[in-house]
Amino acid sequence: LPIYEDVDLWYFSDLHFGPFQQWLRDRGKLVFGAGCGEDMEFYRAKMKRHQKELGLPVNEYEEVTGITALRECLKDKKDVWVKSDFFRGDNETFHFENMELCEEVLLGLETDLGANAENQVFVIEQPIENAIEYGYDGFCIDGKYPSKTMFGIEVKDAGYAGVFTDYDKLPNPLKEANEKLAPTLQQYNYRGWYSTEMRSPNKDMAILTDITCRNAEPPTSVAIELLKDYCMYVWQIAYGIVPNIECKYKYGAQIIIKSEWAKTKPQPIYFPDKYIDFVKIKNLYIENGVRKFVPQDGIEMAEIGAVVGLGNTLKEAIKMAKDIAKEVKGYGLFIKGDALDEAQSEIEKLSKFGIKLF
Repeated sequence: LPIYEDVDLWYFSDLHFGPFQQWLRDRGKLVFGAGCGEDMEFYRAKMKRHQKELGLPVNEYEEVTGITALRECLKDKKDVWVKSDFFRGDNETFHFENMELCEEVLLGLETDLGANAENQVFVIEQPIENAIEYGYDGFCIDGKYPSKTMFGIEVKDAGYAGVFTDYDKLPNPLKEANEKLAPTLQQYNYRGWYSTEMRSPNKDMAILTDITCRNAEPPTSVAIELLKDYCMYVWQIAYGIVPNIECKYKYGAQIIIKSEWAKTKPQPIYFPDKYIDFVKIKNLYIENGVRKFVPQDGIEMAEIGAVVGLGNTLKEAIKMAKDIAKEVKGYGLFIKGDALDEAQSEIEKLSKFGIKLF
């Protein structure tokens, strides 16, 4: 690499660079990222087996290899979730209602997988009914976690409402999962952002359903603004230091910006300059003063950015995000402000569970 000697710190926000990260670390380079810990996200079936070995609860599931075996397994099933190992895209996870309604989804998945369709590993999960979804959103440093962190509720692909809190106050099932996975994370030399998704049917138990070994979105956009010195924390984590995290405000909210147009074409986005820190645009390109999301070749993405709100109360943070969202304009943009109302509803359910962090 021509720039190899000039780089002081390598920051990896996404997947597919685990071996390269390890190569850099082996040569004494500072790296912020999951390293080969990304395998915990890639290989879902293997991860479920590992959870069992660690004594963590696992929901009922089946593992099959190949699209033909998947069709055979699904033919008499209804209301299950299908997830793919390694493969990422629009159909990496989908709700299978029945064969009649989902035949086109399976055809699309087979087309996307191409020659690998019969080698692909699938996990078929039974739903966890009447459960609240929450998870850990924060840094992990060789299996250690900062004493303060974010905790939030995500509305899938729409929004997020979070609070800055003491790690010790997090739900016990969440902390138990983190603690049991700590040795694995240490073996991977994991030094980066780490998010988990857990579904909790009651206050004393939650099932870890997915791990995100990258800068999850949400809540990355809100974390960058909510945490007091994000850049300094990145440096400390790359050195293997557990940072003492502080926040600018106690609460943060995030609304996802979506555009079907932007899947294949550049998307101009307009908003007042005063909101520059609170409107985050992926793949940002500025042309003649106009900010644009630019699609990557071969990667169709509808979730192109986010609007962020902060406050000393959750109400303030949500209002700020909604107010800014009204000022964001662009052809075909969709910003679901009421997603934060849905998040508040889930927060109320948490409170009934005895989890009163908001």
